[in-house]
Amino acid sequence: MHAPVLALPDFLLPFIVECDASIEGIGAVLMQNGRPLAYESRRLIPAKVNYTTGEQELLAVVHACKTWRCYLEGQVFTIVTDHNPFVHLPTQPNLSRRQVRWVQYLSRFTFNWVYKPGANNKVADALSRYPPKISTIAVMLLALRTRSQSKSQAHTNAVAPPQSQTENQILPESPGAQMGG
Repeated sequence: MHAPVLALPDFLLPFIVECDASIEGIGAVLMQNGRPLAYESRRLIPAKVNYTTGEQELLAVVHACKTWRCYLEGQVFTIVTDHNPFVHLPTQPNLSRRQVRWVQYLSRFTFNWVYKPGANNKVADALSRYPPKISTIAVMLLALRTRSQSKSQAHTNAVAPPQSQTENQILPESPGAQMGG
């Protein structure tokens, strides 16, 4: 199995934005032809944790559209979400002020809503659940550990720096071990 490599955008092909939200954060992936172009995730601040599920899911969509606005404006694209009510969002008679503001922002884009059950929306789901703060630290520590181990293999007398207790909690035992859960 190979890790997905980010592709370059082709403005002649339609974009797909897959979004998801969880109690921990929001996540999205920008795709074309089933290949990822970009990933985005963000931890929710305590005030936004109190949003309703629908508002958190819509926040993920708005955040993705703001992040990738340079790709999406002027293009017809698809937003894929595991929140089925969004398919009917344009016809909803009662929206909160926050939802009205977000729907007004989204009106500048031309897109279609597509419902995809949560079990099939794996990439965006994983991005919304894995805290970005920890993942960034883990990637940096893994890179440092891998680099120090490759240097120690190049110089047989060299010893890799000792691991801290925090590093042992964040990273798996070997650099090749699978991260996440």
